[in-house]
Amino acid sequence: MDLECWESTSFNENTCEWEIIGTQPLEFSDEFVSFCEGEDIMLVATSSIINLQYQWASGEMSQSIIVDSEGSYEVEVTDGCLTEIITFIVTEIANPIIENVITQGSSIIVNLANNGGYQYSLDGIDYQFSNVFIGLPSGLYTIYVKSNECDVVVTQEYFHFYIQKFMTPNDDGDNDFFVLNVAQFFTSTEVYIFDRYGKLLYSAINSNVFWDGIFNGNVLPTSDYWYCIVLDSKEFKGHFALKH
Repeated sequence: MDLECWESTSFNENTCEWEIIGTQPLEFSDEFVSFCEGEDIMLVATSSIINLQYQWASGEMSQSIIVDSEGSYEVEVTDGCLTEIITFIVTEIANPIIENVITQGSSIIVNLANNGGYQYSLDGIDYQFSNVFIGLPSGLYTIYVKSNECDVVVTQEYFHFYIQKFMTPNDDGDNDFFVLNVAQFFTSTEVYIFDRYGKLLYSAINSNVFWDGIFNGNVLPTSDYWYCIVLDSKEFKGHFALKH
């Protein structure tokens, strides 16, 4: 009789017959790999077994195959005696999808529709892991989101409109002015600032606002001041604090 390499014979004294014993030695292993969306990946079967033959579940008999979709891919490698079953678990790294961008106070928050390892930027150069950008003046921004693992960047323009709640004109470079830099984005803009008695202290028509808290050469005291802002006929009224 012809025996496989893992088989041997044993004489059964009860039946007075030779019996074939032994089972084929099998090894199992998993490999976890990933590829970027829109690309493909080569799966290469490697083993310590020499003089290999390959049999993929899809029918290929080469050492490697190229795939472009996630899933499980199984290959049997053997030298005719020793056999290993390798399962490739393939996942696709999705490109970031910007679901929405919102303004929360002076912050811009970028929300994605999918989870993953992504970084965020407002200039396409300096990136951060947080999806929140704080302390930003009003204006038009370009949002950049890139994958940590793939060479892909998605962008979206966003108009951030925020009216600051306070100003501290102490020349420290932080909130020294009441700023509204949006005139270039509207056909018509009007900005008026009043004291608590309704006295007009400052106005800007179709121009950006950089008010330093000075009226007629005098530094105004710590107090609340009121504004009326009209952007293409849409009116915003409220107040902010001037603090020394």
